[in-house]
Amino acid sequence: MIFVAIIFSIITGYVFLQSFASSLNIYIKVGLSFIIGIGLQTFLMFIFSLVGFPFSGLSALVASIVLVAVSAVWGMKNDKNFYKPQILSSDKIQFTFAWFLLSGLIIYLLYAIVSKALYWPIAEYDSMTGYDLMGKMIAKEGTFKPSIFSYPYQRSYDVARFIYPPLVASGFGYFYTFGADNAKIYIVCLFLGFVISFYGLLRNSLNDSFALFFTLLAMITPEMFSHVSLGLTNLPNAIYTSLSFIAIFYYFQSRDNSYFIISLVLMALSMWSRSDSIVFVAGYGLLFLIDFFKSKQWLKPGIYLFVCFSVFMIWTLFVKINIGANSSEFFVKKLFWDGDKFTEIFSKAFGMMLGSGTLYGLTFYVFVVFLALNIVDVVLAVNKIVVFAITTWVLYTLLYYQIDYSYAGSIDAYLNASYKRGLFNFVPLAWFFVAVNPLSAKWLQKLEAWYKK
Repeated sequence: MIFVAIIFSIITGYVFLQSFASSLNIYIKVGLSFIIGIGLQTFLMFIFSLVGFPFSGLSALVASIVLVAVSAVWGMKNDKNFYKPQILSSDKIQFTFAWFLLSGLIIYLLYAIVSKALYWPIAEYDSMTGYDLMGKMIAKEGTFKPSIFSYPYQRSYDVARFIYPPLVASGFGYFYTFGADNAKIYIVCLFLGFVISFYGLLRNSLNDSFALFFTLLAMITPEMFSHVSLGLTNLPNAIYTSLSFIAIFYYFQSRDNSYFIISLVLMALSMWSRSDSIVFVAGYGLLFLIDFFKSKQWLKPGIYLFVCFSVFMIWTLFVKINIGANSSEFFVKKLFWDGDKFTEIFSKAFGMMLGSGTLYGLTFYVFVVFLALNIVDVVLAVNKIVVFAITTWVLYTLLYYQIDYSYAGSIDAYLNASYKRGLFNFVPLAWFFVAVNPLSAKWLQKLEAWYKK
């Protein structure tokens, strides 16, 4: 039944993608199929729950049928041959020694972390008392408003882990509904999809071996890689956020609407996983503003931002109306200046990223080096990767400046746990920049020409 659950999601996502993105390479579509499929299913199942249709295997099947049917109708309207798989030139692989070596390393490392993930049950405190417990309650009671919400509490902090947007909890619940005894299969499938789709997206700029190389570097970032075997919200959130940005990057390059839709769906689902993703929506707002001066487009950016903000508001209002909780209670609700607090948070943030290689390996060191080497091109071209990464990192760090630590806990506790894991969102972006920046593009072309001699 677990296999059936995975197939449901993959088919849902693949047909949805095929309905408007048939021209994209197969690795993007296969990789994103589960990532998007289960996200759309859980959102539709939330809607079902609101109207009294319980969360269950049957509702999952109905959600899949509805989404597949709508996607198929849309796809046939745009392209009557959309259901026929096509092998594109961009799908072909050059089977070199480097390709086999890198593929072997990736498969071995994936086997190791997946084995660890599926052997050990969820043991993270935040998940055991929050996301995983919520998933079990959703599966058991068939509703996004389980009975635990009826117990009195004094403040939102008491139910903090239950008021996160429900993507991860409902993803766990989805697999529990189908009889899983270890919900980490959900995160495993997300990560496998991330590796494949990250590789597929890089294929737009690099040959297959170089795309594999940078995929390997991104996936083995120590702290992020370890979270494949845990049960928290940060890695799923990072997967949706980072792939969303890479898709919009290629939209800006090619004006292919397929990438725009993919980015929008992924970002909406990122909002469905963690509310602090709102800082990335703000980053998109800046990118669209910069692009407006060239494209003069405002309707599509407006739709993009409206959809993402709507997803944020749907869950915020649901929590507020149904259990009276409000995540804004964790924050100081006015702008203020505290130089000591600002300095402490940003200095510790820099120290976490660049003070030690144990958390993120070489990721941020390499990013800084290539940023310095490309600084002229970055400034003159207003490099969107750098603009987005730096803007959203500053905004994300400022969230921790705005937290009311007299209410929520100590600065060190938040930075060493939540902030540390939130930086996962920037890991794929850093490696993506390292892979496609102008200097890398120049030298990778020369290396490829030398290798082919």
